[in-house]
Amino acid sequence: MEKLKVGIIGAGRIGQVHAKSITYHIPQAEIVAISDIFVDGAKKVAEELGIPNYYQDYHEILNNPEIQRLISEKQQKIAAHQRIPMRISLARLLRQASISSVKSPLI
Repeated sequence: MEKLKVGIIGAGRIGQVHAKSITYHIPQAEIVAISDIFVDGAKKVAEELGIPNYYQDYHEILNNPEIQRLISEKQQKIAAHQRIPMRISLARLLRQASISSVKSPLI
């Protein structure tokens, strides 16, 4: 089964919780990129969790053709972007990945 490719905008506290929850608890999904205006933070999270791409400019994440779903705390800034039709919450990602029980601090 092919994994759902996810991008995360924001590598602060909430972005890190999302990234760790996906990495450790959702085997049907894979984070392929993370971005943060403080690029050192995005780099740290990417290295810690094995995320292959990190960016300072969130537009790079929006233009990454691999990404199928996007998690962002900054929904209003990207609402007009058309290539990724669904910005998604972690809970919705869990439902889409058909997971019945996940031990996550967000659920």
